[in-house]
Amino acid sequence: MPTLKVDNAFAAATAGLAEIFASAPKLAAGDVEGRRTQTAKMLKMFSSKRPQVPGVTRKDHTIPTPDGSTILLAEFRPEGVTGASKAIYFIHGGGMILGSVDSFSQTAAASAFVNQVPLFSIDYRLAPEHPHPVPVNDCYAGLEWLHAHADELGVNASKIVILGEVG
Repeated sequence: MPTLKVDNAFAAATAGLAEIFASAPKLAAGDVEGRRTQTAKMLKMFSSKRPQVPGVTRKDHTIPTPDGSTILLAEFRPEGVTGASKAIYFIHGGGMILGSVDSFSQTAAASAFVNQVPLFSIDYRLAPEHPHPVPVNDCYAGLEWLHAHADELGVNASKIVILGEVG
């Protein structure tokens, strides 16, 4: 049976993760703030190891929700991508209780760059402050808004891919 090896670059990038998990206190069920704090530390560590993505600009759109609030939909567009392009609609990780567009912005920019398509990331409101179905409705409202404004955003409305991340 072959021996498995960890890639050196991956090992270097995740070296601080073991320390974060080892020093993390055990959290009680329902400790949302504790989970948010721990996850923010982890995401900050990963972001500090990841290079900035060149050639991708961010533009923020404020969109309405069905309940009368407004939320952010961030657009990450690679340079040179014009016309009726395919697009990615990105729902960040966090189980609807943590995370934000900002905490996953490097991931979003990298995905836009690698795929050479604009990526739109929704900053849905988080539970428990905004209980179900608010976060899910926010995600859907963002997708509806993107579809309705596709022409003015340079997106082919029939070629929008939905992407999510576990985290």
